[in-house]
Amino acid sequence: GSSSGSASVVARGLVAFSLGTDTAGSGRVPAGFNNIVGLKPTRGAISARGTVPACRTLDCVSIFALTAADAQAVLFIGSGTAVVDGIQALRAAGSRAQLLTLSNNASAGFIKALGDLARGVVVSQVLPGERALGVPLVKEAHDLAKARNVDPQAITPAFLEGFAAAKVLAEGLRRAAASGALNRAGLQRALDSLKNYDLGGLELSFSPTDHTGLDYADLSIIGADGRFRR
Repeated sequence: GSSSGSASVVARGLVAFSLGTDTAGSGRVPAGFNNIVGLKPTRGAISARGTVPACRTLDCVSIFALTAADAQAVLFIGSGTAVVDGIQALRAAGSRAQLLTLSNNASAGFIKALGDLARGVVVSQVLPGERALGVPLVKEAHDLAKARNVDPQAITPAFLEGFAAAKVLAEGLRRAAASGALNRAGLQRALDSLKNYDLGGLELSFSPTDHTGLDYADLSIIGADGRFRR
């Protein structure tokens, strides 16, 4: 298939995932021959900007990964550009409908890509607001930023998610080291052992079969100033 190179580098372990194209199997077939996952998303789920078309009505950007979960994660993250394209098309067609999207688009890049069309778009959030100083996790992030002369305006939803992820990783590494298994397998076991771990006003739990982590959910709306409002 035309994307066999993308499949080969994943199968050899050179990269965690790769992208290709799939019109009539040129993504899925090489994935099958290399015994890896090949995902052809629903057309339009991932933007095809920049691809050389074979058949515009069938072409999709395909994903190669070692596991279905990895392929799904790439699809989730990669959907942002397609959401921007969809919003632009709806507004160009005259639609004034209220539009909502998921927290993977809670970024300055998403707002910048939308420009003036960003105003009023509702975005789900998986952590409290970045100005909610009553939440210990948020206050800790602000205190650390202040100690390092970081502009408080730099603390965004994406910043806060990264901070929470770093705290979880650090706790996993601490537990792995304490068990004498400071390696990949030891870290995975340590993370899977997290039960009701206090991130700072939020409890997080993992297990070998459930990596949901937090149950928290909220909604924000993009204001006229290009910032997320709760």
